[in-house]
Amino acid sequence: MNVFTLVSLIAALTCLSLGFLVLYMNRKSTINRLFFWVVLTGFIYSFTTVMMWNSTDPQTASLWNKAGTMWPLFVVATLNFALVYTDNKWIKNKFHYLALYVPAAALWLVDLTTDYINTAPVLQYWGYNDQASGTWIYGISTFWSALLPI
Repeated sequence: MNVFTLVSLIAALTCLSLGFLVLYMNRKSTINRLFFWVVLTGFIYSFTTVMMWNSTDPQTASLWNKAGTMWPLFVVATLNFALVYTDNKWIKNKFHYLALYVPAAALWLVDLTTDYINTAPVLQYWGYNDQASGTWIYGISTFWSALLPI
């Protein structure tokens, strides 16, 4: 395990611990539950990436890559948390859940079942890493994930 991978794993575990601590402080608070959801999705994405980097063969790397395809849920969870935390007016309309989570679920399913967003992992000097496919669906997913934080 190289240093970067170890630091990434320690950071992911630290964030997850912080998420559990915040949730433990007040489980009934919506903001605490949303924060934990953000941290949990971020941890899963980070953990699967670390495991893909440490894979010993292409099949294992591909399995971890597909397990990490839930990245759109992390992007949406982060925006949802920010909207609730800032008490945004848009959050009061239930339509926003459809507008946010349906595209995220669609991108997740496309990335999980095809190689249209990310291709199969390729061995680099630090371990296996997925590559951008360069398709129009990849362009849409990149635009969508960059647009949400703005």
